[in-house]
Amino acid sequence: MKISGICCITYLASSLLLAASPAAVQAPSSRAVAIRESLAAIEAECQRAAGGDWQKWNDALSPFREEMLRRIKALRPYNPAATGSFESRSAVLESLSDPPLFEADPQNYLVHILDGANLREWLPSRTAILAMNSISNWLRLKGIEFLVVPVPKLTEVYPDLMATGTPADRIVSPPTRLLVNELLRQDVETIDLLPMYLAARRKSPSLLYSPVDTHWRQEAQIMATLEIGRRLRRNQFFNAAKAKPPIFDERSQSMYWRGTFYEALNPRQRERVESFLTMPLVEVSPKPGYALTKVDAPVVMIGDSFAGGLLPLLARELNVPINDLSSAGQTTQAVKDFLRDPSLLAPAKAVVLFVSMRTLAVAEWQTPPPILKLAKPIR
Repeated sequence: MKISGICCITYLASSLLLAASPAAVQAPSSRAVAIRESLAAIEAECQRAAGGDWQKWNDALSPFREEMLRRIKALRPYNPAATGSFESRSAVLESLSDPPLFEADPQNYLVHILDGANLREWLPSRTAILAMNSISNWLRLKGIEFLVVPVPKLTEVYPDLMATGTPADRIVSPPTRLLVNELLRQDVETIDLLPMYLAARRKSPSLLYSPVDTHWRQEAQIMATLEIGRRLRRNQFFNAAKAKPPIFDERSQSMYWRGTFYEALNPRQRERVESFLTMPLVEVSPKPGYALTKVDAPVVMIGDSFAGGLLPLLARELNVPINDLSSAGQTTQAVKDFLRDPSLLAPAKAVVLFVSMRTLAVAEWQTPPPILKLAKPIR
């Protein structure tokens, strides 16, 4: 993106979140403890909602799904001939109240929360489970940390703005909660962002998702990188790197941005969202002699388009350069590259996978056979 004619990489500065986030103050915990704590928290959700019965919990969300499906079925694209992204030609689901938020192409992007699945059949068919398990074991055998960061969609964080039949805890997708639960049970370190974001909503009115884009805003990204930093600092290398003088400079500014599907909004919707299109940003740049990205960086970032914009955030938080191998629509492509070219992983001490919850739950995850054989189901 360009700001004032200068090409730069930016992230949102939020002193409130930096000060209030538990990730900013908690000491690093061991990998086993982090997994155990996340697992206990998700299972407690199910216990509170349905006495520990996952299917009962999912069935109880039928009214929410039915309301969402009725709203989506009634939608019509405003600008089907729009140029630019295909989302601009789609229908948008509009929030019922402020702040003005929109889900583009909701019948596609929200499929993972709209299907009232039989969880006994649904969970074993999620190919991401075996993929994440085997990749995690493969990387750990190489002494490389592996963190999976599934990113909720906007409606998962703001469900009460999209439908009236939202439960008090605002958790509307038991299947994806079960999916994260299973990854943790399979000993895959998975950073569970949803509870963090729901808590942030209670503390601050700041938007975590863009009103006119299918992705998260940088305020939410900062929270994710803080937690990643906390996790990785249990490793002596990353603890030492963070203790060194910062290798990046930063400069505060603001940016006006209409997003990727502004053309899909009608005039009333555009007027409603206008005041939310200017956002505070900080430009991040490496100090002389350093770089934001390097092929031989100690951290490799992989994943789909939800990794976009995270390079400066993660580099700044860890105080190291990043090797960014993410791309739109990616699942295991980067892992195949690691097999073809082992030098990509030679200097790595951590691999971080950012992926939308929808992609994790719905996509067909193909695992290379040499890695697949290392899967170790935990049962």
